[in-house]
Amino acid sequence: MIHETLPLLRCSENPRIVNVSSTTASFALSSAGTDLGGDADHRIAYATSKAALNMVTVQYARAFAADPQLAHIKINSVTPGYVATDMNEGEGHRSIAEGARGIIKFATAAGHEGTGGFHNEQGTVPW
Repeated sequence: MIHETLPLLRCSENPRIVNVSSTTASFALSSAGTDLGGDADHRIAYATSKAALNMVTVQYARAFAADPQLAHIKINSVTPGYVATDMNEGEGHRSIAEGARGIIKFATAAGHEGTGGFHNEQGTVPW
């Protein structure tokens, strides 16, 4: 999808790509034993795929920075937090609207947020 939208992103004054990640993708939080909510046995594939998405974010940020025609494109991973969805049978403690706030913030930022990071609504999430 990123490759297909590059022509439009190149033409934009403030192009943004926001990859929707998960706090469960944080190696630092997971290895520290942080309670990330939900059933750890059921999130193995989910957390792993979101960690891979974070790596894709970093790799694209580096590739864009190396290309003068793409260097203005900002790409970040944002976690909405533990949102009550069908996937977790409504157990999340955040509403969909609350989870969307950080994503919207990065999608509409005016160019001061940097690129290649992992964030939530409050700030940077440790890798």
